[in-house]
This record gives sequence, structure tokens and C-alpha cells, in this order.
Amino acid sequence: MTAATAYDMVWGDGVVSTWLVGMTVLFVALVPVLKMLFPKTCKKEGVFLLAFELTCAGPVRLDT
Repeated sequence: MTAATAYDMVWGDGVVSTWLVGMTVLFVALVPVLKMLFPKTCKKEGVFLLAFELTCAGPVRLDT
């Protein structure tokens, strides 16, 4: 039996790639929704930051 490489240990089971794709899709979907919900209060940077924070809230919470 061969030893697992670092690549196999991170990407081999599909968990990391699934989270990466899922979080990217969530972020891309949240930006236009937040622009529609808060057109006057959120500037371009504000919408980006809010979408980023909401996207990262799940994995950060799961870690604690």
C-alpha cells in the first residue's frame, strides 16, 4: 500500500472541494440579493463585506 500524499489527504475525499464550491456559489448568489434588499444603505464595498461575512459565518460557527 502506498502512503497518501498531501494532495490526497486534503482533496481526496471531496469535502474541501464541496465546501469551496458551495461557499463560492453562496457568496455569488448573496451579492445581488443583498443589493436588492439594501439598495440605499449598502454601498458596493458594504454589500461585498456583508456577503462575505454571511458566507463565512457557517464554517466559523461549525469550528467552535
